[in-house]
Order: sequence, then C-alpha cells, then structure tokens
Amino acid sequence: MKKKYILAAAILAVSTTGFAQVKFGPQLTGGLATSSIREDPEVDYSTKSIAAFGIGVVAEIPLSEKISLRPSLSLLQKGGKLTAASADDGGIGSIDIKVNNKLYYAELPVLATFNVTMPNSKLFFGAGPSLGIGLFGKSKATYTINFPGLPPITETENADAFKKGEDEGAGMKRLDLSANVIAGMQWNNGFYVNAGYLHGFSNLQRDTDGTSYRNRSFQLSVGMMLGGK
Repeated sequence: MKKKYILAAAILAVSTTGFAQVKFGPQLTGGLATSSIREDPEVDYSTKSIAAFGIGVVAEIPLSEKISLRPSLSLLQKGGKLTAASADDGGIGSIDIKVNNKLYYAELPVLATFNVTMPNSKLFFGAGPSLGIGLFGKSKATYTINFPGLPPITETENADAFKKGEDEGAGMKRLDLSANVIAGMQWNNGFYVNAGYLHGFSNLQRDTDGTSYRNRSFQLSVGMMLGGK
C-alpha cells in the first residue's frame, strides 16, 4: 500500500514539475504582408507589401534541454496590394486594376524550436506548420478603363473578402495552410524578440481556371513569457 502512495506521489511531482516549466504570455507582431498571384498570362501582375499587425498569446513547452514546442494563437493581418494591366489589343483600349486586400485570420502556428543557451539569454530557431482561419477582411478594387483619345474611366468596388457572391463578396477561401520559420532571442526575465516568415500554400481563390492567390508575410514579434522557471 505504501508503495502505491509513493508511486502516486512521484507521478504527481513529475507532472507538477513539467507543468511549472511551461511558460506563456502575450505577443505583439508587426511586419509586411504580401501575396503571390498567378492568373491570365495576358495580364501583367505585380504585388506590393502592406504594413500588417497581430496580437495574441504564445506558449513555450520544453521537451528537452535543447528542444521546445512554441505554439501560439493570434489575430493576424495578411493581404497585400496588387496591380494588373491588360494589354492594349489593336488600339482598342486597356484596363488597369489595383486591388488592396486586408485579411484577418485566427492564426495557429505550432513550431519546434532549437535553443542555444547563452549568459542571461538564449537563442532559438524554429519551424513548423501554421493553420489560419479567415475571420473577416476587405478587398478594395479600382478599375481604370483607358480608351484611345478619351479620358480614363475609373470605378471602385469594395467587397467582403470571404463572402461568396459576385456582387457582395470576393469569395476567398477561409482556410489557409502555411509553413512558419522563426529566429529570435529570449532573455531570462522572459522578454523575447523574434523575426519570422510565413509562407502560405493554400490557394485562396475558388476559381478552377488556373487562378491562384497565396499569402506571404514577413514578421517581427515581441512578447513576454510568464510562469515556469
């Protein structure tokens, strides 16, 4: 009977110690969001970055002295600016298109990190998958029609990014699967800073005619780990 009590106490002690080593805390993210697009080869597309922000919580779960899991959950902005121009076919005219996408996701990356201990701090390098769920967003498109010898005609449309329907929404898919890599430094007081890159693999367009639109994001995050030892 005493052995059972001793074994239970040992399991409890190990579990408590492991839980005490888990750290968590708030995180702020800023960076540049852009996109990768492929569509009609007769249209010349170019992309530009936009300033993007995020806020959330992050955890650090040690698996060994050198390896940790670093999951987080954030409200993260993605998107970017897109410009396109159709060719002037036989002097008939051309169309210039400017699109500004501001997309907001619940983003859940789960990263495995390698830690390098230093005096009063540590370096960490991590990589892993990230799951994004589109919550809300806006897609603003400006069309300029150019006819030879006539003033340009400009029209602007605003659409709900994730809403279906040609007249009401842009119809983007909500699920966004990505790969995330980071590198940073964390001090013994819990404060950390890291840079990262988020590479989206999911085609957010619903069309099946060869069109593709994927998110890209360069990020700089700061935060404070709380709890643990």
